[in-house]
Amino acid sequence: MFLDEFKKSDAVLTAASKGIEDFKDSCFSCTIHWGLYSLLSKGEWAMFTERMEFKDYESTMERFNPINFNADEWARTMCDAGIRQLFITSKHHDGFSMYDTKLSQYKITNTNFKRDPIAELALACHKYGISFHLYYSLMDWHHPAFLLDWSKYVEYYHGQIRELCTNYGEIGGILLDGFWPELPCCINDMEYSHFNPRGDYEFGKLYDMIHMLQPNAVITNNAHIPPLSGEDYQIFELDNPGENTAGFNTTYVSELPLASWYPMNNSWSYNKSDKNFKSSGYLIRKLLKFTGMGVNLFLNASPNELGEIVPEEKQLFHELGKWIKVNGEAIYGTRPIAGGEFEWGYVVKKDKTYYIYILCFPFRTAGDTLEIDILPQTLTSAITMDGEKLDLSIEGKTVKIKLPHRAHNPIGTIIKLL
Repeated sequence: MFLDEFKKSDAVLTAASKGIEDFKDSCFSCTIHWGLYSLLSKGEWAMFTERMEFKDYESTMERFNPINFNADEWARTMCDAGIRQLFITSKHHDGFSMYDTKLSQYKITNTNFKRDPIAELALACHKYGISFHLYYSLMDWHHPAFLLDWSKYVEYYHGQIRELCTNYGEIGGILLDGFWPELPCCINDMEYSHFNPRGDYEFGKLYDMIHMLQPNAVITNNAHIPPLSGEDYQIFELDNPGENTAGFNTTYVSELPLASWYPMNNSWSYNKSDKNFKSSGYLIRKLLKFTGMGVNLFLNASPNELGEIVPEEKQLFHELGKWIKVNGEAIYGTRPIAGGEFEWGYVVKKDKTYYIYILCFPFRTAGDTLEIDILPQTLTSAITMDGEKLDLSIEGKTVKIKLPHRAHNPIGTIIKLL
């Protein structure tokens, strides 16, 4: 165990029940990694991986001018895709603020762009009914106090989060990153010096401040450890909750709401050489699986240095949106039910309506009968989301549904039960 003494929080506040329920209802979210590193097209860790000197990395400010950024277009694209929550990097590990902070000159409003994209995007998200969340890195490769004056750094980063919680209207939440207390880095290795905090982050004080300023805001910390007091949901990176196939997540799954986080290709930020984009069918099946488990799917997009959503991601958002228009009612606001996970898929509930997600057919042919013994015997009708009525009968405690005769949709079939 590394840095155990910093894995603590004495927070007494949590998000209001409305914020928690809104988070659980949303099911489908998008995060955006966008910053100076987008100009380099080598990932958000470029300053570290390319071993760049501070002055060389800082000089990219002179060239960073995302003149094609259009907050309304971003938010409209997300809305059309069915995204209910949008997260944007306000500051990543490079320490560059993507908003008009009063606490640093190392910020986007000091570039030739001059504008505050966080302010513009907050307004656009509010316009389209999207919950606006902010990503913030606890690690900072640029601010000298991170290594030299820990109390000053804590004051600085708490101050920045206070700005984010007070200057952009209602926010849906804060996603923290860059604190990984179980990462086995050598504290005496200067190359990894920024990976280890020099003191207490004072999470309890931070979380209570956020919840005081933004009562509905949900907080998570992508620390790969069990959640701390004051955190409102647990996030898993590149993994199903509890499985740790990625090798760095905790296997502990809390009783809090859950989220799993994936990029659309293999990169978190813009990388023009990474064309390994997932198919919309793959992402829809991932959404169905996680919704069936009660897990919020976070997909990550990576706009380019000009502030444009790249064509491949635009197309994926379009295809996801077409599917959501037909099937969205079977996703948003649903909850898993006890015993609702099967080898073929999931059963979820919303009010008095049940939805069956069939992700694979264990049946001999299309048209076989699906038998489920955890549903109420008061159900009277079954219909696919595209309108085909199915025969439904009840024998004892078993609900029997005659499945569609047409070939099974490889993405997944959803049946609505009333």
